Amino acid sequence: MNHREGLRSFRKRLNISQKQLEKVSGVPQNTISSIENGHRVPDLTTITKICEGVGISSFFYCCCATTEDLQSPNIKGILKIGDKMLDIVTGK
Repeated sequence: MNHREGLRSFRKRLNISQKQLEKVSGVPQNTISSIENGHRVPDLTTITKICEGVGISSFFYCCCATTEDLQSPNIKGILKIGDKMLDIVTGK
């Protein structure tokens, strides 16, 4: 799943419009539309705002991304944070 499909899928599952997602996340509707239409790849801040707005972890969102998406520096940053958190929790 890529960002376009992932964002649209999560939004549809929640049965909310792009405008409603804008209200809960603070990400402008035109940005959401651009991501869903494949014209833009979200940066780390945008991913975090959207995920917080709909109540999912950005780590979960990233796990749904394609291998191609995982090469993005934004996604790599989130995965590094997740790894660090895991190390803290497990005492490594």
